[in-house]
Amino acid sequence: MSGLLGTPSPEVRLIPGFGEYSLDFTVGCHVGRFVDQYAVQHELRLRLFDRLRAEGIALAVPARIIRVSHQREPATHE
Repeated sequence: MSGLLGTPSPEVRLIPGFGEYSLDFTVGCHVGRFVDQYAVQHELRLRLFDRLRAEGIALAVPARIIRVSHQREPATHE
């Protein structure tokens, strides 16, 4: 991959660890130049996503339920 250095080797750590509905991890790698980081991050994410999909691993999608009520509460006067 262009811009990614082979030495030192990339690392994967289970940090920060268990999320609310996920297993979170950090990938660390070294790049040749500061500006290479964006292209390397993009390519690593694409490759990771493709591999997860190929292995049949679904990604967690956060879901929230929001209930909106249009009923007004009676005003209280104290």
